[in-house]
Amino acid sequence: GYQDYLGFLCTTPGIDVHEIRNYTHVPCNNTMGKPSNLNTPSITISHLVGTQAVHRTVTNVAEEETYVITARMEPSVAIEVNPPAMTINAGTSRQFTV
Repeated sequence: GYQDYLGFLCTTPGIDVHEIRNYTHVPCNNTMGKPSNLNTPSITISHLVGTQAVHRTVTNVAEEETYVITARMEPSVAIEVNPPAMTINAGTSRQFTV
């Protein structure tokens, strides 16, 4: 929600944390760590250097479903997803790491 997007802004390089406080009247919360940790269905990392781990949580709001994580990227980038697929019961959540 709203706090997640504030965390995204607060961890984005080049963003003035004082400006965020001026507009939101809330101090920056840097617990997200990196902007790529914003829990959205897509993952974007600009200027990837070395290795980076990104965590996501999937919540199933329908009946039992199986999710398969897919990726499109440059051939020079290696990716590892754990787990690569998962079955989630209705109303439950699971995490995966890319």
